[in-house]
Amino acid sequence: MSKDIKVLIADDHPALRLGIAALIDDETDMSVIAQAENAKRAVALYRENKPDVVIMDLQLPDMDGEQAISQILAEDPHAKIIVLTTYGGEDTVKRTINAGARGFMLKDAASSRIIDGIRHVFNGNRLLEGNIAELYADAMQQTDLTEREMEILRTIAQGNSNKVIAYKLNISEATVKNHVANILQKLEAKDRTDAIMISLQRGMIRLQ
Repeated sequence: MSKDIKVLIADDHPALRLGIAALIDDETDMSVIAQAENAKRAVALYRENKPDVVIMDLQLPDMDGEQAISQILAEDPHAKIIVLTTYGGEDTVKRTINAGARGFMLKDAASSRIIDGIRHVFNGNRLLEGNIAELYADAMQQTDLTEREMEILRTIAQGNSNKVIAYKLNISEATVKNHVANILQKLEAKDRTDAIMISLQRGMIRLQ
């Protein structure tokens, strides 16, 4: 029977790779389709296999995981990558998430949390666990949005187009576009959907 979630593991420690692979393969809805011992191999295997989720260590022998993440996302902006590492310092968390990783976990996380994290990211969510979420919040103290930008952000989250937002707020569509561009820049978001996810993660907005 075909499993839904196909996973690529990139880590230079064979025992750890095998342990995570065994953990994943025990699940009924996911399987490991490739394993990489370095970053270049991870990029090549991603290109070849197009996994649904990548588990990426940051300390790899040929280049750091952050560079590998950037290379994978350059080829596939929709790649879903979870960093699984031993070190979760504030700067590391910030740089990794900014590089495009959808999740960040420490290697001492419970097995069940790793599995749940894979499903969480596969379903389009961000994953920042426990103190990692707190570190990220500290490192990424949200750049202040203006009251108007917050108003537009909340309206975007309700699924409204620029045209509808312009009508609701009695401003021009061009003005809305300018505000949206500023919002994306300040949040370092790739697009409107990413901006919503980032603002939800940071507690800036709540979906009704």
